[in-house]
Amino acid sequence: VHIGSMTVNEPAALVHRRADGSINLPSLILDRLTQAQPTPPGEPAPAPEPSGESPWILTLDAYRLEGGSVQIVDDTVSGPFRTLLKPVTVQIDHFTTGPDSDAALRAEVTTESSESVKLEASYSINPVRATGALTVAAVDLKKYQSYLRPFFRGRLTRGAADLNLDFSHQRPEQRDEVTVTNATLRVSDLQVQSADGAETLLMVPAFAVESVSASLTDQSVQVGAVKS
Repeated sequence: VHIGSMTVNEPAALVHRRADGSINLPSLILDRLTQAQPTPPGEPAPAPEPSGESPWILTLDAYRLEGGSVQIVDDTVSGPFRTLLKPVTVQIDHFTTGPDSDAALRAEVTTESSESVKLEASYSINPVRATGALTVAAVDLKKYQSYLRPFFRGRLTRGAADLNLDFSHQRPEQRDEVTVTNATLRVSDLQVQSADGAETLLMVPAFAVESVSASLTDQSVQVGAVKS
């Protein structure tokens, strides 16, 4: 199956994580799947029936998603937490389910707080592999205070974070191998107050962790430098 190009303009979605932890969008399609009869314990799962037919190959030359928006609501934390991703832009070139062929992916997301995420990657699904670069900029730390409350009693009143990293992923023999290189985390204008806001406990003008590499296979992390 060959598709020359596909363009989607200004789609909108609501992603709602309910108080019980369930998410609205997957529940639209997963209920029927989860009602399937499970394999009894101790019995092997039935093997797929062999087929002499070659699998169909899907090829998509170009995909564009422009001006998208995603509203996120999380009722599992106090507030609840809300954010709006807008605009969302996705560009994919040379996608195929055929073997040994890499597609190019570029995605950009901006939030209502002017936070941004940029992803550039080259990836294949047959076999599974990917390499790319991720940039996260101007993250408003106080916006995520609700997620810190279970284990942090202070209040983040100021602070911004930036993250850059390169990554690679492959899955030989159904085993995920993930590496991260050239990772740098920078935090600026950090301020922490007491829970009641009466005292300023910590102020850090700038803090950086640089040249970080990590390997899931080796279960190792290396840090090149820590600067403040």
